[in-house]
Amino acid sequence: SLRNLFSKADLDIILPELENAFSGEGVVRFLWEGEKLKGRWFSIQLSPIPEPGEVNSILGTVTDITDRILFENQIVQKEKIFRRMADNAPVMIWTS
Repeated sequence: SLRNLFSKADLDIILPELENAFSGEGVVRFLWEGEKLKGRWFSIQLSPIPEPGEVNSILGTVTDITDRILFENQIVQKEKIFRRMADNAPVMIWTS
């Protein structure tokens, strides 16, 4: 059962996305940070598999993107440090 795998907060995010996928309107993509898996980020894609008249199943892929998120956050922090240093330097700093 999904309720055993995910917290209430997780289900509040995931269940509407599952409903969107089962509506048959197209592929659903979203990022999710699992509450039970603190600090882990996932990219989720849900693709409806249409059958005559309705969607009874979906194909889901889940990719752990934690390393990418952490790397992107490090880049943002380093850019902030560089910007602060450049803005406060007593001489002009030029980058191209």
